Amino acid sequence: MMKLGKVTLWCLAIGAILISLACSTQQTSTPIGPTSTPMSPALTPTVADCLSSETAELTWPQLSHVEPTQMAPGGEIKVIGSGGYLRCEQGGYIHRNESVRPFQLYLDDQPVSTIVCYVNHCEVKFAVPSDMSPGTHIISVEGGSTITIEVTVH
Repeated sequence: MMKLGKVTLWCLAIGAILISLACSTQQTSTPIGPTSTPMSPALTPTVADCLSSETAELTWPQLSHVEPTQMAPGGEIKVIGSGGYLRCEQGGYIHRNESVRPFQLYLDDQPVSTIVCYVNHCEVKFAVPSDMSPGTHIISVEGGSTITIEVTVH
């Protein structure tokens, strides 16, 4: 049997604590319920995505960036974000249900597409309407996260 010294055991204990802390990042999650952005009942996740004995909290998608940030009317845009998963908890045991989830995406409060989230990554591509006026416009997603884009003249 291998004999470990006190210093080695101490280093192993500190390493285990650091790994534990690094893996337990704080997540922003809220119970499933009303949001500031209108929600499509067909797209809204349900508690059924966790076990019936678990408490479910939804971590809403957070829009992080768009590519490109400026485009002409009719141009294609990619919206990227994170979140969009359920946090399931039972008796102190917490796990994420990161299966595929769709969320309604809005452009100036009008439904424009569905953003899909999977394993804490959300992404969608869609065409900006060809009749969109030049200027700053707001993209939002169920849960309330927003990001702006700039529509320019050719």
